[in-house]
Amino acid sequence: MLVATVGVTADEALYAKARDLLAKRRGAEAYEVLKPAVATKAGDPEFDLLYGMSAIDAGKPTEATFALERVLDVQPDNAAAQAELGRAYYEMGENDAAKAQFEQVRGEKLPPTVQQNVDRYLAAIDVRNEARRTTYRAYVEVGAGYDSNVNSATDQTQIIVPLISPVIPATLGDSALEQDSAIWSIDTGFGFNSPLAEPWTLYGGVNLQHRAAMSETVCNTPEGETSCSTAAADGTLGVAYALSDQDRLRGSAYGQKFIVGSEENRDLAAFNFDYTHTHGKSDQMSLFSQMAMIRYPDQSLRDVNRYVGGAGWVHAFSGSGTPVVYASGYGGTEVNLNDNDDPVRPALGVGRNLAGVRVGGEYSFTSRARAFGSVIYEGSWYDSASPGFFLAGTDPTDCDEVDCREDDYVSVNGGVRYSVTRMISIRPEVRYTSNDSNVVLNDYDRWEAMVFFRSAF
Repeated sequence: MLVATVGVTADEALYAKARDLLAKRRGAEAYEVLKPAVATKAGDPEFDLLYGMSAIDAGKPTEATFALERVLDVQPDNAAAQAELGRAYYEMGENDAAKAQFEQVRGEKLPPTVQQNVDRYLAAIDVRNEARRTTYRAYVEVGAGYDSNVNSATDQTQIIVPLISPVIPATLGDSALEQDSAIWSIDTGFGFNSPLAEPWTLYGGVNLQHRAAMSETVCNTPEGETSCSTAAADGTLGVAYALSDQDRLRGSAYGQKFIVGSEENRDLAAFNFDYTHTHGKSDQMSLFSQMAMIRYPDQSLRDVNRYVGGAGWVHAFSGSGTPVVYASGYGGTEVNLNDNDDPVRPALGVGRNLAGVRVGGEYSFTSRARAFGSVIYEGSWYDSASPGFFLAGTDPTDCDEVDCREDDYVSVNGGVRYSVTRMISIRPEVRYTSNDSNVVLNDYDRWEAMVFFRSAF
């Protein structure tokens, strides 16, 4: 309530009761007391002012505007009615109209507490208007460090390929073995958030990444051998819909092109959907899903469509360090687009079911230094054996007869993010990755240690 109510007339018991309830911050009750008298009292400025104030407190700002405008029709200089009309417009989300009313009475002689409330409303309107402006963000990040296995390859120099020989091992060439190197990387990106007609918001962005091995490395591709350096370009465009202050729906389209060395490796196009619910000030729950089309320009036998869904949770603790923990779980399938029953070109070791979990957290040591860490696990169960890794005469798609490919992927990382300034930060980070597979070519582990320098603006 912006306006203090003082004084009662002896024969105005109704008004006195309403003033008393408003003074006790029981405006909804005052509204119920005054409402039956609208038919006979509407047009009386004193009644309309009290009724407008109580209607706002009762969550009926539209009714309040009618009453307060009646006051101003006969008393155009009534600062109290102007201030309360500004409050009604504010509750209706009509920020410009509310600001005009508040600014009109700002210089009037109002009680100090009322003037303070006017100032607070004007500040809140500025925050609202800022939130409705299109915002842009960009970043540049460079990094340097070491990778023990830049090509995610096995360290086994000899392996058994059952289809070729179940006894005599085959010797792998250098390009099929793990290779280590010092590395450097550069990432840059741009994003925007543009409010549309409430409650819609348009958002999107593009990112470019390049990661280069400083030592000579060789990776095998369908086109031949190339460097193990990688590059990627991706973009997102989506819309968000605010169901309420606590609930939000988002849908977006996402695309990525991934390059190994000088060769195109993979194209991805996806549609993402998620729902988030914020509970109180410390918890947020989410549901998410994705449908993605993954295509390999030079290896169409590997093309799949991915369908994934999951749920997540984030909790922020109060107290020292303001720790945050999060967890999510997901499951899905990748369906290969080639018939595994094709006797000439079967697409083996491609289609799979998958499930995974991710847990992590952050903790602030100081206002500038924040530690973080996470653990990811993903299990994959393929619908066939990998090419060559089954005996002659067996059906590679019969998982009861052959060992269909199974992988257990684990990634653990940790580091510290230090803010040098509001726009510049340093992030040392260590990551360990392991893929435990019953197909030796896909069985590997990997250590990475990097330092990143990031500028966001």
